[in-house]
Amino acid sequence: MQTVDIHSHLLNREVKFDRFYDRLAVKFFAKRFGMEIEEIYKDPYQAYIKALTKNIRESKYLKKAVVFGVDAKRDSKGKVLHRDKTVCATNEDLLTLYENNKDIIIPFFSINPNRPDALDLIDYYYEKGFRGAKFLQNYWNVDTREERYLPYFEKLKSKNLPLIIHVGSESSVSSHKECESLEMLEAPLRVGGEGNSGAYGDRV
Repeated sequence: MQTVDIHSHLLNREVKFDRFYDRLAVKFFAKRFGMEIEEIYKDPYQAYIKALTKNIRESKYLKKAVVFGVDAKRDSKGKVLHRDKTVCATNEDLLTLYENNKDIIIPFFSINPNRPDALDLIDYYYEKGFRGAKFLQNYWNVDTREERYLPYFEKLKSKNLPLIIHVGSESSVSSHKECESLEMLEAPLRVGGEGNSGAYGDRV
């Protein structure tokens, strides 16, 4: 039986694995992922890409992987407030990964709905081959219940794109507790209705 991994993250191109949390986890991470520790410290981003694609291609069971980026935290006008140097991978880097590995990568964009051009970007990445969206609203401090975000969900529905929403606690980046609850799924599910498009929660 062949399966599809529906939850893999691309790393920030500038990742250094030098945070306290990273230093604790990197050796375990490298061993489990089949990465050489020397490669990680020399060029961590390329080492990760190499291991990710190699593991998928050599797997007996895994056919493809859905891969996410994570947009930066932005204010209500779209200005960048914080861009985590490990977690925040760009859609453009994900697009490059996809274009070089179309047979094994299914890209999901991450577009903060506070971007003034968010709806246009959904159209753009949809045309580029992206097949869904990823929210890390607890990092962004975006309450999906606010009416101003409804056009975003309506745009996803119009493209029949699924939305992955992170619910529960978060240890990799700072998190706003009020945006961690299952209630974050309510508005996207209401907009998605009974069609093929909808919202899905991921909990870690």
